[in-house]
Amino acid sequence: MESVQSLTLQLRIRILVDHVIYCRVDQYQTFIIYELLGMKVLVVGIHLLSPISAPIDDRYVDATKQNENIERIEAEWGIDKTIVIGDFNMNPFDKGMVSEKAFKATHCKQTVLSNRTKKPYYFNPSWRAFSNDLTLEGNNAPPGTIHFIPRNKDSDVNFWHIFDQSLTV
Repeated sequence: MESVQSLTLQLRIRILVDHVIYCRVDQYQTFIIYELLGMKVLVVGIHLLSPISAPIDDRYVDATKQNENIERIEAEWGIDKTIVIGDFNMNPFDKGMVSEKAFKATHCKQTVLSNRTKKPYYFNPSWRAFSNDLTLEGNNAPPGTIHFIPRNKDSDVNFWHIFDQSLTV
């Protein structure tokens, strides 16, 4: 006999599947549009170029192209609620994350909410991981999502990075 948890999970998945109105899978992105309570929400899974094979400038160019794909779908479907989740292969403060031409993501909720420009900001809660203080008693959380030293000699080597992030508008 199936557990209550298993049945609950199946029901939640069924509800989500029933509300999908668009789905597209590309090489680096997966786009799913849900219609929930009369509102369209775009959810994007993303995996951008790796720092092992691409220097930071190439990753910035890639981020601008991938964000243009997202903006095209938002415009086509009239969407103003978007969630982007995945491996950006950049830190939250890198140009591809914060630039107006790329994702325009910020750690400040007030900036996102008060923005009156044509292109909205994304809110990026991933910045908080950098505030993990390993000297505090009982704090075992690492100050990032990956400990990485680039082989291609990018000039900014932090060792701990936050490449896995989520952005919301």
